[in-house]
Amino acid sequence: MEFVIPDLIWGKKKIPYTTLTWSGTDTQASREIQFEIPWNPFDRDFPRIGIKKGDVVELRVKGKPIFIGTITTRKKTDQIGTASYTARDFLHHLLQSSGTYMFKNTTPEAIAKKVCGDVAVKTSGLFKTGISIKKMIFEDQCLYDIIVKAYRKVKGETGKNYLPVMDGTKVSVIEKGGKSGVTLTQGVNIMSATYTDTVDNMVDLVRIYNEKHKKVGEVKDEKDLGKYGVYMAAYQKEDGKSAKKEAKAMLVGTTREASIEALGDIRAVSGYSITIKDPATNLEGKFYITSDSHTFENSTHKMSLGLSWKDSMEEGADTYKEEKKEKTETKTTTATGGGGTTLTPTYTMATKQLAVDYKKNAIERSNKLTAYYVRGRRIGYSEEEQTSYHSTMDCPFFKGEKKENNAATNKTTVEKAKKVLLLQGTHLLACSACWDYGKYGEIVNRTVVDK
Repeated sequence: MEFVIPDLIWGKKKIPYTTLTWSGTDTQASREIQFEIPWNPFDRDFPRIGIKKGDVVELRVKGKPIFIGTITTRKKTDQIGTASYTARDFLHHLLQSSGTYMFKNTTPEAIAKKVCGDVAVKTSGLFKTGISIKKMIFEDQCLYDIIVKAYRKVKGETGKNYLPVMDGTKVSVIEKGGKSGVTLTQGVNIMSATYTDTVDNMVDLVRIYNEKHKKVGEVKDEKDLGKYGVYMAAYQKEDGKSAKKEAKAMLVGTTREASIEALGDIRAVSGYSITIKDPATNLEGKFYITSDSHTFENSTHKMSLGLSWKDSMEEGADTYKEEKKEKTETKTTTATGGGGTTLTPTYTMATKQLAVDYKKNAIERSNKLTAYYVRGRRIGYSEEEQTSYHSTMDCPFFKGEKKENNAATNKTTVEKAKKVLLLQGTHLLACSACWDYGKYGEIVNRTVVDK
């Protein structure tokens, strides 16, 4: 690639800049430029360039735009020198916008087109997976992260990593890690290089759980386990997905990172791969660009690159889990032992499940509240080999447990109940029939009446 200095275009004018930096990352991949132009507020005859916020600027190489964006920030001083500007590409609209959506049987590419259209950003070249996602719900999530999450959802089936990028003024989604065509060599175009490796991000054991929070399997890296010990994560099974594949994708070994400064090449941008030949730091072979910063100043072009040995993909937005809506119905549960008692409670299941963090906080805040517990087999409407605690003695499931176990009522605080049962090696869960969650996560007593 021959040495080039790009032109900065505003409207139809070529803007003379003193320094310009063009940069981006492979996470939240909106690219930006920062540039400075001469500024003299005291000289009326000094050329004034009236660039305004929201104005479109382009960075062109041989007439072809490598960046198109809008001015988002201006900075001027009361001194002679330079005025500075920042412009970001149109992917910035997705990063700064959020929305609530429910998608059913929709492909990632269709999801991307929909959310981009909602902020009037055009699309082109969205990677076609052809895979329909059964259901995804997003509540007030960043639009960029929604696109990433949708494509990540099919990553287990395609084996590919994806990255939203701008193609001119249109959003595109590419397969991440493609070749940039750039080779950097020590003594030729490399100015300096550094290398680090760490186990701080390691995950060598992933346990798989079903929707009832029971462990149903695990995947592990025996080599890392033997050498570094256990670094564990959890994965909950999802409909239509291979739990083993998804859990395996969560394993993380030794993380190695490198950075390099070199003579500039506009092809070396985040999301693509590069070849390096630097025996001094043992940087040899193929690397993935995680961040890039290209500086043009005094007719020179230098670049700083963040590098990784392994290609990876962002997690994307949090999804909102929705329980299946149930009609009010009658359910009969027979409790054996202690004479045998049949309970027929009437109940209505909640139509929506609040966010997991709300639930967790609600349980923690409940520690000082009263709990009634026995070593029963029920946690509400489903039967489990678990010990449960209840908010009220009127709960029909608590009554059933007490009679079934022929035990006296255990009344204490939730906090103490947890400690007692923890010492016995018994799991403790809240009964879903009599504990419920309010709008902001506070626990509310709600008795299920046995009619």
